[in-house]
Amino acid sequence: MIAAIIALSILSIIAIIALSAAGVRNIPSVVYILPDIGLPIGFLLILILLFVSLRRRSREAREEAEAAASARVRPPVKSTTPPQSKKQRRR
Repeated sequence: MIAAIIALSILSIIAIIALSAAGVRNIPSVVYILPDIGLPIGFLLILILLFVSLRRRSREAREEAEAAASARVRPPVKSTTPPQSKKQRRR
């Protein structure tokens, strides 16, 4: 959606240049207005996308750090098997 808005605005600019160079006098006003509206909207949408992405990554990193911290706090689990002799460990 963002790319489409920006691409349409750029195509409109190219159309204005091409039609003006060809000598066309009756270019629709929508073609003139589209870049004035489309480019700022596209820029704002890119900033919003960046902001949302950074918040999501920050939240995921925070949750991952909390999970790692809680894993370190747990007491060790006691083994119910008897200790092995040195000969049994070598096998």
